[in-house]
Amino acid sequence: MLIERQEFDLADGDNFKPIRSVLRALSIIECIGDGVKGISEISKEIKLSKSTVFGLVKTLEQKNYIVQDRSSGAYRLGPSMLKLAIDRFERIDIVEISRTYLQALSDDIGEVTHLARREGFNVTYLLRADSRTVHRNLILNSRVGSVSPLHCTSMGKIFLADMGESEMHEFLEQDLTEYTTNTISCPEALKRECENVRKQGYALNLSEFEEGIAAIAVPVRDNTRRVVAAINCAMPSARGPEPQLMKYFEKLKQAAREIEAELGA
Repeated sequence: MLIERQEFDLADGDNFKPIRSVLRALSIIECIGDGVKGISEISKEIKLSKSTVFGLVKTLEQKNYIVQDRSSGAYRLGPSMLKLAIDRFERIDIVEISRTYLQALSDDIGEVTHLARREGFNVTYLLRADSRTVHRNLILNSRVGSVSPLHCTSMGKIFLADMGESEMHEFLEQDLTEYTTNTISCPEALKRECENVRKQGYALNLSEFEEGIAAIAVPVRDNTRRVVAAINCAMPSARGPEPQLMKYFEKLKQAAREIEAELGA
């Protein structure tokens, strides 16, 4: 036990040196990426001799981290690597990942922020962060687990804009409830709104779901660029006319990028 403790202290200290063979093996995995490469090509790219690369490749192949294509003799990433990736993404908790970034954003801008996902033709709130730096009373139907419509909320429009044509058509076949005089209930007008969302990279809600409430939202994407969530900031419309909302766009985008980075995007 004493020897194990000494070895741990050494590895944890300033004298630690990375294990070269591990770094080289990882370089091979990164070099192959999502392609197919032979020994010579790998050797050239990572600047190691063919014999060294061959030994590392065969070791990785034994554990199925890479596999050899029988027809070409080249190598690609194997099932063990895929399993690691799948297991990692299945265990990702987007709420816990987002919590720190949303709280920091709320503290920075002094407004309420949310994280939501789409469930069917509704938005489900996963997280709400209230500013700890500015104390304001804002009554919103945004408790964790609460549901809102897609067509008249900022985050809902983000999900609508990401829909395929057939799913959008199905959505527009239902009655679009008018919650306020600003609600977009015309299918063609909503299509145009979604087109603007796709072009601009953000969506607005200007008292369309609740009178006197304004919000701006941006998408959160995974490594396939699929929209998996949305984040927004919301405030009274008297304090958040469109020009004021746009001041928060870059901050929202930055928070989304930070969340996406932890999702592996």
